[in-house]
Amino acid sequence: MIREIIFITGLVLSVACSGQGERVPVVPCPREVVMTAGSFSPPGAKVTLRLSGMEGKQADIVQEQLSEAFSHRYGTEIIRDEGKRADIWIGLPASDPQFRRMAGRNGFLPETGLGEEGYRLRIDKAHIYIAANSTAGAFYGVQTLKQLLRGYPGKELPAMNIRDWPAIGFRCIMDDISRGPVPLSDYLKQQVRRYAEMKINNMSFYIEHVIRTHRYPGLAPPDGGISVEEFAGLSAYAADYHVSLVGNFQSLGHFEKVLSNPRFSQLGATGRMLDPLNPASIEFLGHIYEEMAPAFSSPWFTPDLDEAWDLSRGELTGEAAVLGPARIYAGHVIKVDSLLKRVGKKSFIWGDMVLEHPEVLEMIPKDIVIGAWDYSASESYARFIDPLKEAGFGFFIAPGVLNSNRLIPDYRMTTTNIRNFINEGYEKGTLGVYCTVWDDGGMHFFSHDWYGVAYSAEQSWRPNREPLADFDTRFSRGIYGDMENRIPSALHALNHLTGLAPTFEMNAGVFHKILIPESGEMATFNPESWAGVKQWTAAAGDALKDASTPFYDMDPVYLSFTISQYDFMADARNGLLEAAEAYKRAYRVSGSNPVKARQYVEEALDIVEDLKYRFESMKTDFEILWDMESRPYWKEQALMVYREHERDFDNLQQLLKEALRGLRTGPGLPPPAEMRLDIRRHKGQYFQYWLLTGGFTPDSPAGNRTDFLSPMGGAADARPFPGMRFTDKKSNSRMWIKYDAPQTGRIDLPAIFDRHDTAVVYAYCTIDSPVKKEVTALLGSHDGITVWCNGKEVWHRSAGQNPVAGENPVAGEDPVRLPLEEGRNHIMIRVEQCKGHWGFSFRLKDVEVRNHKQKYYIQ
Repeated sequence: MIREIIFITGLVLSVACSGQGERVPVVPCPREVVMTAGSFSPPGAKVTLRLSGMEGKQADIVQEQLSEAFSHRYGTEIIRDEGKRADIWIGLPASDPQFRRMAGRNGFLPETGLGEEGYRLRIDKAHIYIAANSTAGAFYGVQTLKQLLRGYPGKELPAMNIRDWPAIGFRCIMDDISRGPVPLSDYLKQQVRRYAEMKINNMSFYIEHVIRTHRYPGLAPPDGGISVEEFAGLSAYAADYHVSLVGNFQSLGHFEKVLSNPRFSQLGATGRMLDPLNPASIEFLGHIYEEMAPAFSSPWFTPDLDEAWDLSRGELTGEAAVLGPARIYAGHVIKVDSLLKRVGKKSFIWGDMVLEHPEVLEMIPKDIVIGAWDYSASESYARFIDPLKEAGFGFFIAPGVLNSNRLIPDYRMTTTNIRNFINEGYEKGTLGVYCTVWDDGGMHFFSHDWYGVAYSAEQSWRPNREPLADFDTRFSRGIYGDMENRIPSALHALNHLTGLAPTFEMNAGVFHKILIPESGEMATFNPESWAGVKQWTAAAGDALKDASTPFYDMDPVYLSFTISQYDFMADARNGLLEAAEAYKRAYRVSGSNPVKARQYVEEALDIVEDLKYRFESMKTDFEILWDMESRPYWKEQALMVYREHERDFDNLQQLLKEALRGLRTGPGLPPPAEMRLDIRRHKGQYFQYWLLTGGFTPDSPAGNRTDFLSPMGGAADARPFPGMRFTDKKSNSRMWIKYDAPQTGRIDLPAIFDRHDTAVVYAYCTIDSPVKKEVTALLGSHDGITVWCNGKEVWHRSAGQNPVAGENPVAGEDPVRLPLEEGRNHIMIRVEQCKGHWGFSFRLKDVEVRNHKQKYYIQ
């Protein structure tokens, strides 16, 4: 519980947020706070409110918000009273001589230096005053008062004087609504209100195709598009909360959703990138901007223009090859900027392409603002900021709340990223903060993001490098009215999963992994690696307790759901192993002791039915929570993994019931593999994520040693990246694809490539080692296989040779010595198909690793 503040008559205690001592429970923390003697409590059942210079809708909002806050805390009613002795007086001294004289006498007259968003707040024994230079500042003073009323226990509100103003003027949150959930209209308005409460003054939406325009009505999905009229209405709604809407429309890379529509496919240079040299593409963008611009109230508009990989990494031909990536990109930026200026908007573009091609900085107008973006937990972001600053461009800082392919943000990474990036940007003169919330993967709830949103608000208003503990307390009490720190404590417990092997980086991929193998197939689980997951899900659940907070009480419900997801993934693996082992015991004794066999099968069935019931309940909860936030669009896509697991549990349940009937009628029990219960324990961590290319077909079996990567410099020296293309010796276009195996252990190549009697596939990953050392890899394959480490061939086994016997689920395992250098090491594997099964497995012996996609890290 919060410590009681003991007031000594005449004592004045300064607790400015940069100093020591207890902080007031407000996010963002006010810049200067002076605690004074005494405390405020309402004089009776009604509290009078006077407003000076605040009228119309904004006055109504202030009264409504204070009515809610006072009713919750004191059970009192707020009534408007223009009398001189009103209990609460809020306004602009410049608009009311009486208020100005009173503010001057009592020392809370707002000086010019507070700007348009600063305010003075005074709480004494009998009155509360808020004075500002503009309605925005007065509104922000009300937001601080609201949080104070939530965050202090008991009936008395400590007396204090607050002087507050923002360090950074432009403070924005961008919500990705194009890679999954699209918020409901009511949820969009909730975002406005909650942003405003934390003094965020801009909001934006990452848009690829979900905008519904009059000229292109078929552009947006029918169950997920937001019309320009709805955005215009949201802009008007947000204006009353001092929030502006920043327009956004992806205008170069990441264009695949638009191009997948046959009506617009001719606008593409490739399947994922707009053609910047096609006049029809520029015309299309111009029409989009013309309709979008009036609907978004901010003078800023971001056409994004990021990750145009096909320019920088593809094979350019014709006119494009003559111009080169830098000139093409700069020319497109100039065209887009001209279109936006024509509709009254200022351009804000992402900085990755200009950093990749610095010469672009000499080609584009200096009044374009560039976003320095990165989402890693780094100590310095100079490589993203300094080139922009040195070239004379204004820049925004863009940290991120990253949900990309995660079940919940990795807040260890997120908070470090937000804190360090914003502070460095502020020190170097950023024009603003454009904090991005990304939803790649589509199984995401925005309710998971409020902690990151609040931390961005904190750092944007008052950049600081203080420990999180104080922020957590203020966040919990000021936002939720919760004195127990439930949500921060649960988040920090849950974020311990980010360091564990199965749940590294809070990845969502683990939720997609196969739990129940197909008939005739096998699955392997490492239950020991999930023990830590259970430990931290239990801790997170304990922290939430009754999962209720006085304000925004659905946020802990969404968090509890994610805890249940991780908890189920651990229990399912342990449960299915137990069910498999029970069934294997039944199979062994079915001929000699059918009664005992029946008991074992029933034991397996009980386990499976319990898991099935839990999973079905979780799926129902997911649908309910989705419908509370988001439109129907992408819901079915997000439910696909639930339906797949659900079908598997249904089928396994039926198979076990049929097995029980078989025991009664005579044929006995089918083998475990036929029952989808060939599930085994294993130790170690298999490499599941690879870059792959193939399958190449040799001219003859003897040609299997052909180096099919010679156009890339050869297998030993090839350094591919996702989506990289090259032309093979037969003039066929080839690409390196990302592959995250759905089943632990093997990489099943026929699931990815066409099966041939003879074929070759290459697999690539990197391994980062903290020191130079030799490690042993365990390599399994039924086929011929070759391994290179840092360009040196370290293993070759011809097709038809038998591997060493071992525990590998593909085949036996060959021990392969890898001479690793300190830092990044490059692993290339070539797998030759001959006959039968086609695949491989790879792990490091006695070494703990983690991975981000195909990049592995020795711990």
